[in-house]
Amino acid sequence: MKKYFRSPLAWALLLALGTVLFTSIASQSSSLFDTGRMMGEKIAISMMDDAAGGAVGGAVGGAVGEMVRGMGRGFMPPFPSNDALNVNERLYSKYANYSLVVNDVSQYMQQLREYVLSVEGRVLSSSISSDQKYQSGYMYAKIPVVKFEESNTRVANGVKQIFSQDINADDQTGQYVSLKERIDELDQQKKEKEIELKTATTDLEKTQIKYQIDRLEAQIKQLQSQQGSLEEQVEYSTLNVTVASDKRFFNPQAQPESLREELERAWESVKEIIIVVARLSVWVVVYSLLWLPLVWLLKFITSRLGSKNQ
Repeated sequence: MKKYFRSPLAWALLLALGTVLFTSIASQSSSLFDTGRMMGEKIAISMMDDAAGGAVGGAVGGAVGEMVRGMGRGFMPPFPSNDALNVNERLYSKYANYSLVVNDVSQYMQQLREYVLSVEGRVLSSSISSDQKYQSGYMYAKIPVVKFEESNTRVANGVKQIFSQDINADDQTGQYVSLKERIDELDQQKKEKEIELKTATTDLEKTQIKYQIDRLEAQIKQLQSQQGSLEEQVEYSTLNVTVASDKRFFNPQAQPESLREELERAWESVKEIIIVVARLSVWVVVYSLLWLPLVWLLKFITSRLGSKNQ
């Protein structure tokens, strides 16, 4: 053993191994530092945005409050309490979230995309990715609400496993009816002001009435925009689907369900170790070639110094 460690090649290999380990640790530390810095920046930006949002919200709220006090009856809360219990056909915003395990991610994503388009839906976002372990895909789509139940059946059809699903519906009927009633009320106020404008005799009266009409029109336009957004929300349901080739993509700690799966996991682990060892060997060989001349030179110098001392 002592004779072996006297070999320059052995020392070069040891120094190369130490260099590889040191650079690996330094790289991991740098990566963790960068990740922490990025998270810190995101948190700081989020806090600044929240603060700015609060300030803007306060300013807007104050302005609205002044408008309410100035106009009196002309300005009321945009969403009065109204459960719309007398409405026969209720309006719902529906959405579904799925995490699925499938045999062929690419094929499933393609078929799902074709289905969404076939029912006049909209694919707003879609992606497929692969790594050494898994293949995964994601789709965010809008489906006509009349096809919502059918789409839920279609999404789960033929999958290997439904890892998780979340289906919800929010009743928007009260909000929609309140918007409509408020728009009708403001429109009636506008018509009354237009009649007053025709009978006004002084320029000051006409200017004041025109100003009030403009403010009513702005309110109506804003509420109509909200009404349009709500109509689109209840007209199209939301579908979020995440698929993967293995359930461990969603839960890395998932236990194998069969002996075959256990053997496959064991073989995957062996392959990972072989790959790591192979990569480590390549780097050790490269660094050994760099260290070997230095070790030879150091050995030569120490042997010359030793011979002179004798």
